[in-house]
Amino acid sequence: MCDGLHDIDWASMGHAYGSAEGVSALLRALRSPDAGERSTALDRFYDAIHHQGDVYPSTAAAPPFLCEPAADGAAPDRAAVVALLVNIDRESLERGFEDDGTEIEYYPPTGFGQAVAFLRERGGEFVELARDADPDVRLAAIAGLGLFLDDADRAAAALRERLTADQGAAARLRIMEAAATLALRLPAAAHQVTDWLAGLAADPTGAPVIRLAALIQRARCAPDAIGEDVVPAALGARRVAPWPGRRSHDHTTDAADLLGEMGPPASAALPRLRNLLVHDHEWVRVHSAAALWEVGGEAEAPAVLNALLPAMAKNPATANHVVGCLDRMGPLAAPALPLLREHLALPRRGGRFQSIERDEELQRVGRTVIARLATPDEFATLVVG
Repeated sequence: MCDGLHDIDWASMGHAYGSAEGVSALLRALRSPDAGERSTALDRFYDAIHHQGDVYPSTAAAPPFLCEPAADGAAPDRAAVVALLVNIDRESLERGFEDDGTEIEYYPPTGFGQAVAFLRERGGEFVELARDADPDVRLAAIAGLGLFLDDADRAAAALRERLTADQGAAARLRIMEAAATLALRLPAAAHQVTDWLAGLAADPTGAPVIRLAALIQRARCAPDAIGEDVVPAALGARRVAPWPGRRSHDHTTDAADLLGEMGPPASAALPRLRNLLVHDHEWVRVHSAAALWEVGGEAEAPAVLNALLPAMAKNPATANHVVGCLDRMGPLAAPALPLLREHLALPRRGGRFQSIERDEELQRVGRTVIARLATPDEFATLVVG
């Protein structure tokens, strides 16, 4: 258990709050028989060693000691450990590498490259974890099939196997998301994955939610292959019954997002998107308004603003989505200036989805929009205030 843990000079490394000398104790605590101690150790790991997704050298040194309990059927909380491993790799790929796979050099050095290299070496273990007897472990491991395996054929085969074996909606949705991730990461897998997802989307015997998810993931990994058939399929999402763990309006927001990604070629959806601007739920209004802007452009700007601004005023949790769309609207977002100033002046933002990371993003994008639209004196007043 934890062989080699004390051979690592943890004190020579750091994390978000200073020295990493306590990491070895946290890794041991993750194997504790006491549930409270395990929970505290996991929270501390995310808070300090994997702080807001950062991967320090100390973070990258931990996976060898996390893979051991993940693979041990008798170990407690295995699903949480597997999810931590997956998250470390996902964040490392997103932050540490260019789209072409080139590692980004940082100073001081990070652990992105080390973490990815180690977990790729252990990719085969995630095939077995995805077959585990514990459904929570299987669910947590699915993403690893798209992230860790470098053998495109083996990864695609493992995902197809899991889609056949796992009938739960949550697992099947993650499988298709992992397939799209695989296609984006490994060009050798792109053709077979997009064909597979296209087949699932077109299968008349398939569950509507699975067909919609396949459609969305195919669009994600092959946006250039989106055809006219996507528009009626996405519009039909409003009639789909919700799957476990999701609310009924989530399908509508997913469909709106897909139409927005298509842009002007989805112009046939403009009447439906306009109708959704008066939906009962503000999240549907926000996603539909953002899609309306991407599809219809300048001509739709007044309607888009009339939907976005009241939604943000009513539900501050929508602010990041709203401000992101305002940023894309450029000078046409000028009527939003008073609400933006008011919102950025609040001591607390974000509603029930408050987080430091989301708030920093909101302030950054919001100030960018204001700097673009306001006079120099107006912007200076906001910054000083």
